[in-house]
Amino acid sequence: MFLLFHEVMLVEGNKDLRWGPAPKDVENRYASLNIEVDKINAVVANKADRSYVDQRANEIGSIVANKADMSYVNQKADQWQLELTNLAIGGTNLLAKTSSEMEIILAPTVGYQEGVRYNTTKNIDKETYTLSFEAKAYYSGQKIANYFWYGDLGGNNTVERVIESNGVERTNPLDGFWEVTLTNSWKRYWITYKVRPEEFKKSVIVGRRFVGSSPKPQGSVFIRNVKLEQGSKPTDYSPAPEDTTVAITAVKNELNTAINLRVQKNELLSQINLQAGHTLIQSKKIYLDAETVAFSGKAFIPNAAIVDLRADKITAGTLNASKVSIINLDVNRLTGNKTEFVKSFWRSAYGNYVNIDYSGMRVTYGNTTTEFNSHGMEITAVGESIGGIGWQGMKNMPPNYQGLLFWLDGGGDYMAWAARNNGNYNMNPLIKLSWYRKEWTPPNSNAGFNFDDTVTFNDIVYPSGKPSDGMALRFFTTKYNGHSYPTIGSASMKSGIMFGDWDLFLIFNDKVIPLQGWKIPVSLDQGRVSYYKEIEY
Repeated sequence: MFLLFHEVMLVEGNKDLRWGPAPKDVENRYASLNIEVDKINAVVANKADRSYVDQRANEIGSIVANKADMSYVNQKADQWQLELTNLAIGGTNLLAKTSSEMEIILAPTVGYQEGVRYNTTKNIDKETYTLSFEAKAYYSGQKIANYFWYGDLGGNNTVERVIESNGVERTNPLDGFWEVTLTNSWKRYWITYKVRPEEFKKSVIVGRRFVGSSPKPQGSVFIRNVKLEQGSKPTDYSPAPEDTTVAITAVKNELNTAINLRVQKNELLSQINLQAGHTLIQSKKIYLDAETVAFSGKAFIPNAAIVDLRADKITAGTLNASKVSIINLDVNRLTGNKTEFVKSFWRSAYGNYVNIDYSGMRVTYGNTTTEFNSHGMEITAVGESIGGIGWQGMKNMPPNYQGLLFWLDGGGDYMAWAARNNGNYNMNPLIKLSWYRKEWTPPNSNAGFNFDDTVTFNDIVYPSGKPSDGMALRFFTTKYNGHSYPTIGSASMKSGIMFGDWDLFLIFNDKVIPLQGWKIPVSLDQGRVSYYKEIEY
């Protein structure tokens, strides 16, 4: 006595499905088919003499007809696509266009920095879904916000409860808000959503960063392998079946092409016509089997598909490549007059990169990002916006009133002008002029402007408060008794105080008055001066 089992299948989830082979078996079946077709092509190519082809034609035609005719290829490709589409239970990624390539999200300077967004491929019409992804941060402790919401695709926000990775079930905002704290190593995070079913697609956002987060956002965070699946168990990452369908279509087209090259018995005769001035060779396919094929004259080919082309043998005055699409280009030197990109992103193996798009250019090196935008240049360091240089208008002035602005952002603490000593190219620059915030000043410095080098004033100085009649201060030099003395006085230079090494003078209406021997009252008694202090040298 014995038992027979037929159509055995194990699936994840709690639904009974129609039997179908495992995806791996489908792949193996295609591989076997492809090997058989390649073997047929190789036999025809390597042994295509007339007698052998006559002998093998019926056999080849039979193999091709039974194993790789066009209807069979179309039937199998459609079957693969149908099986992938029907894999709706456990493990099917419901987000389109996800990738194992990491997405980089910078620290925000104002408001928030958007993360990566994906739309679902199907309506969210079941009650339980699990979102998972891999992420890490340049600095441990950075927080990111994630959402499962209607995404302007119709319908409403439908999240009612969530089950965290520790098994705790709790209520949650309707937009699926979920905050994650990252480490500086790759780790997979997941959460299960309990939703109210709707006949609408939804959207997922992963990695949104708010400027007001604690700790303060700094450095970049990295996201990859985002997956939304039905059910309460996170499974390993895989792309959506819709994304895989693109690859299957390409395989189908490739296999169709291979089958079209098969040889049938009635195709073995071709026409060769010799006439004065030209030779006509007419056939559906012409196979040239030689180490070298040479054309001594000019060859005119209206359309050619070349599998392998050695570009170092091409010489041309002008090569018009306006309709050439290049996927990967590896060059040591590229020379030209003009390049035009919609977007350009250059990244080194060490995490440094240059990103150019419609909003400007960002150059990142380590913890420092320099951004060039419509107003000039801005610098962000260690996750904080420091400031920048650019043009700026002014309030209550005409639109064409503009100038060059050096500005400090909320994350910057001071501004300074510095210089290395003459001939020195390695020392830290020495500060010559600086400005410090009152909230934080270094030792031996004060809030506001600090001068640490020689200062010369060649014009008047206005104090605050707008003095009457344009009166102001001036720093100037006064000649007296063969010497030049530094003087602080009025803008007209007719009054002031003149300083010598040990002398002190007053200037009154252009007259210099030495203060030596002057008496200064220092004590009063009943309204009268009782004691004078005489100025001595």
